[in-house]
Amino acid sequence: MPRPKEVSHPFLNTTYSLYRLSPLFKFPTLDPSEHSSLIEQLPKQRNQSPFKAHERAVTNLLKGEVLRGVNVTRGDASVDGENGEMGKLGRFKGCKWRLVPTLAALREYNVEQASRDDDDEEEEDMEEVWVKAIREIGDVAGVEVSFDYERGVGGYVAYLTGPPQKEDGEFTKLPLVLTRLPKVLLDVLFEYLAATFDTLALPMRSGVGWLGEMLEMYVEQTKGWVDKGIALTYRIPTGLGGGVKVITVGLEKGDISGFLNYGSALEPRRKGPFLLAVEKHMESTMGLGVGKLVLAKVTCGGFIVGGAPSGTAVAKGNAAEATEPSGRVKIFVPRKGQIEGVDESGDPGDVDGGNIEEAAVEKFMDELIQLAIRKGGYCNA
Repeated sequence: MPRPKEVSHPFLNTTYSLYRLSPLFKFPTLDPSEHSSLIEQLPKQRNQSPFKAHERAVTNLLKGEVLRGVNVTRGDASVDGENGEMGKLGRFKGCKWRLVPTLAALREYNVEQASRDDDDEEEEDMEEVWVKAIREIGDVAGVEVSFDYERGVGGYVAYLTGPPQKEDGEFTKLPLVLTRLPKVLLDVLFEYLAATFDTLALPMRSGVGWLGEMLEMYVEQTKGWVDKGIALTYRIPTGLGGGVKVITVGLEKGDISGFLNYGSALEPRRKGPFLLAVEKHMESTMGLGVGKLVLAKVTCGGFIVGGAPSGTAVAKGNAAEATEPSGRVKIFVPRKGQIEGVDESGDPGDVDGGNIEEAAVEKFMDELIQLAIRKGGYCNA
């Protein structure tokens, strides 16, 4: 019998917008024991879920206004699927909240399932896998909030994620929000969270230096041994560049470790070693000073992360921040197989690329969460 198909984590291979969220007051418990046991209960008993009241409240907020004959619109889009940007999905059916396993928990569960030899085992749906992964491994990444429509699930979801220790007294820390929602649903969700849990959501803007932090972490975690090159897109401020708005610099995969080693030897360092080495190389070989450029997008084998389209003005201050485009991220499924690198003794050779990239992807998510905490300034890990 072929091995069971691995269940991919929802954080992977999908593009999300990034937001940060202040601590939530009296949010439902994230204790797996209060949720995972419900999978074995009868459907009627699942109304006991700690999230059930909030699922019903958001559903009624959206469906109720439409059923009263009101054509609810926010901006230029309808929450009902009869028209607007969601017309092809049909009528809105409901909202669902559920716990999400961590990347590591789902990976371990997949490995365990692949090692089993059970010909009679039935294929499990995604929710069953998530619940069992959480119950068996015990790690929760956060909460998925999904919006379902008449003609299938439209892929409209938000993930509220946080550090390992999420609950602190009456407050729950889920500082990083990954969203794949049209503005109408995003507004409804954030307004409900604000009114119910006394929280505030703001975009994680890309033009504030954190893209470089994420890239440095990835290169350091992989020690420069990657199976794809890296592309850096810089935004040129208005008034510079003679009409050129962006410039993209491509780095071959075989050069990554060399840049990392070169940058590590430079002193003093005003930034991470990898970017410092790349920018010094750009200045010496291309005559391109990068001091006034803004790193706007990073593309590598582990992820694509960036922000507003080129030419978008970068607002300053908290007042403008609420309306500024958020950063965007797509994290790739770690590749399997061997890549050229070094073994544990430091000798050149092939290394397990899957293990290296899995560790780098999990570290990347941890760093994004910590970044949301630091940028927020109002919640501590």
